[in-house]
Amino acid sequence: MKQCCQYLSFFCLFISYHSAANQGTIGCALAAEKQTLGGLPEFSANSQPLIGYTCDLTPRRSTYLGNWFPSLPQLSISQTNNVLNSDSAEADDYSQSWYADLAIKRFGKSQLVLHGGQKEWQQTLTANEDIPFFSANSANQQDQALIQQGQQAHLLYAEDVFGLSFVFPYREGHPLTSLTLRQRFINQPIQANITGLPKRSLYITHARLTEVGISSKSYKKGFNFNWGVALAAGDITLDSEAITDSNSEYNEVFSVYAGLELYYQYRFNRRWFAFGRWQGDIHYWRQGKNDNEDYQLAEVNNIEQRLHLGLAFSF
Repeated sequence: MKQCCQYLSFFCLFISYHSAANQGTIGCALAAEKQTLGGLPEFSANSQPLIGYTCDLTPRRSTYLGNWFPSLPQLSISQTNNVLNSDSAEADDYSQSWYADLAIKRFGKSQLVLHGGQKEWQQTLTANEDIPFFSANSANQQDQALIQQGQQAHLLYAEDVFGLSFVFPYREGHPLTSLTLRQRFINQPIQANITGLPKRSLYITHARLTEVGISSKSYKKGFNFNWGVALAAGDITLDSEAITDSNSEYNEVFSVYAGLELYYQYRFNRRWFAFGRWQGDIHYWRQGKNDNEDYQLAEVNNIEQRLHLGLAFSF
């Protein structure tokens, strides 16, 4: 909560330098989140949600506010923790993220926007059977660490993203609000079958994806239905010295992303309003070629759900 107040104070100080009306909105909300980490078929996860906060500065996208830097930057931060299991290993579960973008130039009715962000979440998962784990320093099969059946393990997902978008103001009858090209850099554990090593072993992987996507988003008074879809291709590497062959032919991956948001806004007056939103994201990716029995990676299906209830004002 202390961090939430600090970020809110920073946002208020930032917008105090902009005297023009109708620049955007700023708000904070209570947040509940739940993540499912894919690529781990021999593990099971707990079902407890993560509780915390989120704060956002959302600019008003306009077609007439100037050619260069036509709107304020968009900023978002979020932090949640598992506060419901304070006496267990699952209390170490957390999720944190930030996002920022800056409109560089106006082109007709669109804005060219530079954006970037980071996401990180840790989950406590339970092994359903004995799982060999090969770390980055594991040079051979004798260097494996064994996660025994019923044992809990803290597993980490981390993602960096940056890219460019053409952003359009929302208009009735023209729902498309962004065209995006971005790079995703993802680190996460995945189980794999590698020749010469135990099957279903656990490895830390590094994926690099080039993604193209479209989305439709509106945050007007009343109910809003928002969505986004994207396709990507790239490559993946397993971070372990125990894997001697690069198998570059089988390191190509393809991915599909889909996101859905249900947003409702209730206005008290011209400035203040309450809002609620539910967001669901699915990110699926797999090997481009999986016909090699000596080098098979588990399919990844990461799922995120978020529920926000908050208060905001327009400035």
